[in-house]
Amino acid sequence: MVKSPPTEEAPPSYDEVVAAELAELNNRKNQRPAQPSGGGATAASSPTSDVPPRLPHRPTAAPGYSPASPYTPPQPYQAGGAAYPGYGAQSAAYGVYTPTYPAGYNAGQPSYVGVYPSAIPGQSAGTRGAPFAYPPGYVCYKCHNTGVKSNGHPCGMCARMFARSLPVVNGRPPPGALVVQPGDPRIPGKVCGNCKGRGYVDYFLFTDTCPICRGIGKVQ
Repeated sequence: MVKSPPTEEAPPSYDEVVAAELAELNNRKNQRPAQPSGGGATAASSPTSDVPPRLPHRPTAAPGYSPASPYTPPQPYQAGGAAYPGYGAQSAAYGVYTPTYPAGYNAGQPSYVGVYPSAIPGQSAGTRGAPFAYPPGYVCYKCHNTGVKSNGHPCGMCARMFARSLPVVNGRPPPGALVVQPGDPRIPGKVCGNCKGRGYVDYFLFTDTCPICRGIGKVQ
């Protein structure tokens, strides 16, 4: 007796497959437990949520600092007063410090402003070994109180500050008078440092009589 081969089952249709998948999805939704709404779920899922967070690290205050102490503003300087006790007494005991410089030392440009008398009554500048009567402690940074700069020209700064003009007589010269040019060596005195013995000064586009020597070219 010959056995017939087993017959194969036909595959499910498309509609059957879609219906089976929908049924499986519905079963999964029904099997998922419902989560309670509100804060209960959060409390159940995270039992440590009730613990407060840790505070950030705060730096400790410096030693000796007291936030309750009032602010004391700095007191003004008072010599020998309550702010600096004993300071005025020490200054009076030791005296005021005055720096000393060697002879001929140039401390910088002079701070004198204005015109100073060029001679001391009863004493000429030549008797002191200087071309002009300089104030005590004054040192010209151009000529070093010699009246002549390093280039050989007369010092105009000293002439403008300390020189005196020669006496001028207004009138006609006597008969046979000798006529010389400004700054002539036969005129007594020193060569004017402001006009360099010319008797006039240049002002850009024009010239004018030297206000220091009054056009003579020499000063005293």
